[in-house]
Amino acid sequence: MTIRYAVGATEHTVEALTCGYSIAEHAERVAYLATLDKFADFSLAGGGVIEIRPASIVSIEHRASGDGDDEQP
Repeated sequence: MTIRYAVGATEHTVEALTCGYSIAEHAERVAYLATLDKFADFSLAGGGVIEIRPASIVSIEHRASGDGDDEQP
């Protein structure tokens, strides 16, 4: 999946694994973490993890290619 997020006026994208969850489930998790003022973490497709403040997330989208999108970290 593709996560678009903004830092200041600059938008960034990262490719993350779904880890078996739907885009809707990820969106629910991010919304819940926002109520707790906690960062959302995502396993990156290339390895590693990124933590993003929920308020910075512009969108979570299904990756067009689908390559490895359902792989577990």
